[in-house]
Amino acid sequence: MNRFFMTLVMLAIFVGMVGVASMYPAEARAMPFVVGIPGIALCLIQLFLDVRAGRQIKTGMPIDTRNEFEKAQAQVSQIVGRKMEFDMASETTHAVISELPEEGEQRREIVLWACFIGLVGSIILFGFWPTIPVFFVLFFRYFVDKSWAFSLGLGATGSAVLFLIFSKALGMSLHAGFITEMILERFGGG
Repeated sequence: MNRFFMTLVMLAIFVGMVGVASMYPAEARAMPFVVGIPGIALCLIQLFLDVRAGRQIKTGMPIDTRNEFEKAQAQVSQIVGRKMEFDMASETTHAVISELPEEGEQRREIVLWACFIGLVGSIILFGFWPTIPVFFVLFFRYFVDKSWAFSLGLGATGSAVLFLIFSKALGMSLHAGFITEMILERFGGG
């Protein structure tokens, strides 16, 4: 339920941001739209997945126990900060894993909020194009727990796709970042 509430809060933030930005001139609303519209879409998808998962549990629909067990084991390992392994045959293990301690859930929420604030702050300071590849790589490496090669490849691919969509197809000039602009002015002579 906590995750559902967090997603609703994020959805409200994104909808508010897009709503306010819609009153801005075309050039000024580009960046809030670039961040807000995908954010709204991702929040709606997450809400749909949360509702569907809750409905599956309530109606007793079969859930892939092995896959759910491995996800729970990975979450516990992430919260604790080291690899944890549990015996799937044990009945008590399921109860312990399904009820994660409030402290671990709070820690995870703090980390997620810090990542979100760091992403927005980095876009403001360094700009969209330097921030997004770094964010993609770090997200896939540490949150999705993929290899460095996979994370770097997906970071490069995702950044290229965004560049082609926003810069080439839509012709949008995204925020360059205050620090990046200052460095370019100082060393670029312009």
